[in-house]
Amino acid sequence: MNHSPESKARRRSARKLSVSPWLVALILGVNLALLAGLAWLIWGRNSSGLQLVATPPTQTLATSSPTPEPTPVTPTETPASEPDSVPVELASLPIYPGELPGLVVLARSDGGYTHLFAYHPERLPFTRLTLGDWDDAHPALSPDGRQIAFASNRDGDWEIYLLDLHSGDLRQLTNDLTYQSAPVWSPDGLWLAYEQFINGSLEIVIQPLDGTFDAIQLTFSPGADHSPAWHPDGERIAFVSTSAGQSDIWLAHISRIGEPDYLTNLTRDPRKPQGAPSWSPDGSHLAWSAVFEGHEAIFISAFEADTLTPRYVGPGYRAVWDPTGQYLIVQQRSPDQNYLALIEAANGRYIFPPISIPGRLKGASWGAESLPASLPVTLQTIADTTVTAPWLAELQPGTGIPQRQTAINLNDIRAPYPALNQLATQPFYALRERLKSTAGWDVLGDLENAYVPLTQPLPPYRDNDWLLTGRAFALHSVLIELNWMVVAREDFGGQTYWRIFIKTASQDGSQGQPLTQLPWDFRARFSGDTTAYEEGGAPYENIPSGYWVDFTDLALEYGWQRLPALSTWRTYFPGIRYNIFAVTAGMTWEQAMLEIYPPEIFSQP
Repeated sequence: MNHSPESKARRRSARKLSVSPWLVALILGVNLALLAGLAWLIWGRNSSGLQLVATPPTQTLATSSPTPEPTPVTPTETPASEPDSVPVELASLPIYPGELPGLVVLARSDGGYTHLFAYHPERLPFTRLTLGDWDDAHPALSPDGRQIAFASNRDGDWEIYLLDLHSGDLRQLTNDLTYQSAPVWSPDGLWLAYEQFINGSLEIVIQPLDGTFDAIQLTFSPGADHSPAWHPDGERIAFVSTSAGQSDIWLAHISRIGEPDYLTNLTRDPRKPQGAPSWSPDGSHLAWSAVFEGHEAIFISAFEADTLTPRYVGPGYRAVWDPTGQYLIVQQRSPDQNYLALIEAANGRYIFPPISIPGRLKGASWGAESLPASLPVTLQTIADTTVTAPWLAELQPGTGIPQRQTAINLNDIRAPYPALNQLATQPFYALRERLKSTAGWDVLGDLENAYVPLTQPLPPYRDNDWLLTGRAFALHSVLIELNWMVVAREDFGGQTYWRIFIKTASQDGSQGQPLTQLPWDFRARFSGDTTAYEEGGAPYENIPSGYWVDFTDLALEYGWQRLPALSTWRTYFPGIRYNIFAVTAGMTWEQAMLEIYPPEIFSQP
């Protein structure tokens, strides 16, 4: 399975796919007349509550104690556009339990990419550990706390790496053309499990760190098997699979590989997609996420005889246990914002309020050890580096007397009116160039719409459209018909949003990632199925194969936000609004309009 870098480069060059000129012209030049036309449900909650059996902490937690002195590590200098890097003051909170153990490592936005950061809510601000023009994601701290396993595309495709926090040494564990990500450690620290794209689908594999033999494939499903979590007993791995038609939590018994019953579906609920399994430190409980009617929630269950009795804990889409088994660090999100929160596992109470994480948040891990008192020189240099995002500084006008902005013509863009508000041009071109390298073709070179003048009509019920402000653009919806774009439905409360995935030009693993979400099929409304018609479509039966770029995720990195569908979207196609992105910079629509128009526009018909 391992190959030399030279061999990989030759094979990638040989397998490189490209989009022929006629196909690009077809994709980007087709006329778009084609597409004209709650409460929380607390699922399985036990009325008697859940008694957690937690591993005793390594030290006694005082009922009250001052915030400890910061570690000698020099913190990362955070750009002005990001949240204050001063640790959250917890001592004043009435439920503050005392000093929290260990260290959190997470992957978060960093100047257009995602990189690894060390963090502790009391004594360590976000401290950068990796840096470069690539993405690092899904960190996992080793059992002894010395190493971080993580995924990175710094080699040109997604591989598994090991970073030693005490020496600063970086080791590349895998060297294969296919996508590999989401590593987790075995309890003895001798193996890693991770997800890999094999023969057109995501599978779970396990591999020894000493290189004695190649990775062992654990799953063989035609669906997507991903997000492994290794049980503390070393004999079982929980993971997410779509093999039953939607995302469920499954369990693999490693010692019984090949036997008929070595895989077990633990959740089996067609109403609620599941994700992100996470074991408590003693293995007695499993936490995971579930989605229902637009709510992302964390559930916990005692684990006995391969069965789960879920108990709702709180909102979130991914949770990680602390080393004592008493707390969970929870990743939460709104349509265009990510948050971190710390809660008690027993009752879901907040230990500190959610803090905002601008941009993307790609995984977290909580270990029992702290950073070394003195970082290696290579890591200290990275931690001291300041990273800025220059295109974000141009999103808002300066203070003082408001200045009328101009709609700038984009001479190299094809659209009915190729123009944008001058404050939006820099983030637009930054996103366009990033997509060229990430997707392998010029996604934003030909648009369905950019700036729309007031003299041009829009579809009904879209009068206050962000396209009128010059701070928005619309992707070509015909890309769905040509299978170069798929859309996944995501509900937040009573509003529906869409996540766009763009197919990459090269399908050899050097661009994009495999899908783990089932896309939404708008054409299913015409299938004759009554439910699909009433719901405005239905999920795909299977996840499309190949490599894709999460356009919505990447656009957010450059300040471009998706818009919610209109409430009538199920029966009114123009109300879906899945392909429109706006760089609002916190402004209302009226404020954005007044940047380029006089106030009189609101008094005229």
